[in-house]
Amino acid sequence: MLATKPLLPTGRFPETGVCCRLERGVNSETRAMRRGLCQIIDGDVEKLRRVTALTANGERVCYEELPDEIHIQTPDLLTPSGVILIDTPGFNDDGQMTAKAIEVAKHADLVVWILNSRQFLSLIDQRLLREVMQYRGPYGYLFVENMFLNSSNPSDLAAEWQSRLKTEFGVHSRKLTDFINEVGLKDVRVLCLSAKAAEIDLEFFGVRDLLQYISTLSAGEKEGLRIRRQAAMQLYFLTKLLSKLREELDAELAVLKRSETSWAEYVAHAANQKALRGQVLDAIANTVQVWRHNAGAIGHRVASTINSDSLQRDGTYFEGLRASFSALSEECARALRKKIEDISAIYNENLDASPQASDLEKIFLVQVPKFDIPNNGGVGEAVAAGAAAGAAFGSVFPVIGTFAGAFVGGVAGLFGGAADAMGRDVVGTKENVENAAKAAIDHFNTRERVIVGEVMNLIQLVALSEPPKPCTDSVNLIQGRIGLAEQHVKNLRKVLL
Repeated sequence: MLATKPLLPTGRFPETGVCCRLERGVNSETRAMRRGLCQIIDGDVEKLRRVTALTANGERVCYEELPDEIHIQTPDLLTPSGVILIDTPGFNDDGQMTAKAIEVAKHADLVVWILNSRQFLSLIDQRLLREVMQYRGPYGYLFVENMFLNSSNPSDLAAEWQSRLKTEFGVHSRKLTDFINEVGLKDVRVLCLSAKAAEIDLEFFGVRDLLQYISTLSAGEKEGLRIRRQAAMQLYFLTKLLSKLREELDAELAVLKRSETSWAEYVAHAANQKALRGQVLDAIANTVQVWRHNAGAIGHRVASTINSDSLQRDGTYFEGLRASFSALSEECARALRKKIEDISAIYNENLDASPQASDLEKIFLVQVPKFDIPNNGGVGEAVAAGAAAGAAFGSVFPVIGTFAGAFVGGVAGLFGGAADAMGRDVVGTKENVENAAKAAIDHFNTRERVIVGEVMNLIQLVALSEPPKPCTDSVNLIQGRIGLAEQHVKNLRKVLL
């Protein structure tokens, strides 16, 4: 329809699987390009059909056997000089044919999309248009509806053409407009022609409108139009890129905010634990000091109860001393537990477990060493010594006599010696009690660090898992890319003004 005679094979179904490049020239020449080699094809359309046919003898031809591209130069082409038409294989015939068509569409100044009036803007057309838009953007499209007229009588074609332009083409145009707005195509032109009827009259059946529109692209401003289309296409893709980058930036900022929040919570938590730990250690140190002070008084208090009238030679003093130390440990354990609970409440209970008083009591409790109660009750020695002294006294004084002197001396020795022995027992017992208390305290002092560690183990501070530190590298990188893209968008808009 764009030439004074047929230049390419035509039929009900696609005839070629090769892109055909057509250009107006002085001489007619057809060349088949394959793997960098050029083959001149002499003859008519039928020979070209055999070279480019998709089938041979009823079987599908392997694509590797077809030419890469057909170049046709002819004076019969109605397009202006300098305009190159590239006829692509059908989109829906095969995946390889679709890939060839898309590759051409990527670089074309204008994509002329032929729509079949019998199946106008089919779902396949819509899907493939969206796919092409992904590669070349929303600019540089011309939609041409090829109206299939039913009249077989040439005299009736004009009336049918005019009627269907007013009715069917109007409906199709609205459908196409809705699709154009939906997918975001820009500066789209829509034409209608009847390729079959145009063989009778190019002017009347729409082909002339197509040629005139193509001619505008070959005028002096063609280069400017091409630059504008390319700039518009770049602007389209940059706008999409900017949108995607901003989405990525929002996502990264959200990640960064969560990271900063987690880090701030970690730092605050760590500070709380440090302060809590310090106060707990102070509480332990204070409790240890209280224990030590009171433990020193226990030995004196138990020892002060010992006298000659109440001296007990069983385990009374040991049990009393042990019970006093146990009561002291229990009292200190309760006081320390209360302090720890108060401190943890101040810091929002940063403890995995609250220590039990019974466990703390075991930590503070010390073993009181057993001690002896002195027994200087040498009564026989005292009696013997008194009797010897009495006998000597009786021999000197015969009136008394030796035997009587020995008896009196023995009784005197009994009472005097027993009193001295009791006194020594009381003093020794007091010393042993105080020494036992001192030994318990010395043992406690050697375990002071162990006591602190065991108490801290009971407290079980909440384990902190250090989160990754907030990192702005990704955000800075995306912001830099956004800045560059925005600058390019600004420059492209200047081109389009």
